[in-house]
Amino acid sequence: MDEFDKLKRSVIEQAEQKGKEYYQREVRKLEQSYKEKFNDLNRSYEENRQQALAKVRHHHDRLIQQIQNKERQTSLVSKQEILTSLFEETVHKMTQWTVEDETRFIQRILNKYQGQPLTLLLGQKTLAKFSQRDLDQLQKEFPNIQISQESISGQAGFKLVMNQIDYNYLYADLVKDSQREISSDIAQRIFVESDAE
Repeated sequence: MDEFDKLKRSVIEQAEQKGKEYYQREVRKLEQSYKEKFNDLNRSYEENRQQALAKVRHHHDRLIQQIQNKERQTSLVSKQEILTSLFEETVHKMTQWTVEDETRFIQRILNKYQGQPLTLLLGQKTLAKFSQRDLDQLQKEFPNIQISQESISGQAGFKLVMNQIDYNYLYADLVKDSQREISSDIAQRIFVESDAE
């Protein structure tokens, strides 16, 4: 099991490093993509999610290749554990972001909605990192938003609410959406080798 544990740690470390780089790259892309008017916001939001899923898919393709090259003798159960660990570790790392990381992410998303009346509803874990001064500064920087006094219990990340539409940026849900879309493909590609044996 030592080799498996080393491989698992190696894959998780790569996922942590590449995951943060990926989200930073994706946020920069968002700065260019959310320039459309209100009637295009829903379409833009969906397009962005699809782009994000494509990036996650590409990232996991590389991880799958490493798993296939290094773990050919691992059982199906062990491979499933690696997959689960990758997704869980991604959520964990995002949940552990510093207040500076959280602020930068929120600012970059809010910049796409300049001038639009929004309610910012923070997850409980994210809100706990912010001082009142941090929230006041965010409010000053984005006067179009209303920061809710409530929080989303047990969650990290945030939601933006506009005209009774929720734009979900809760980290667990973002990763879960990615996982749901790519898990079937990942499992098929990882397990095809075992089926052939």
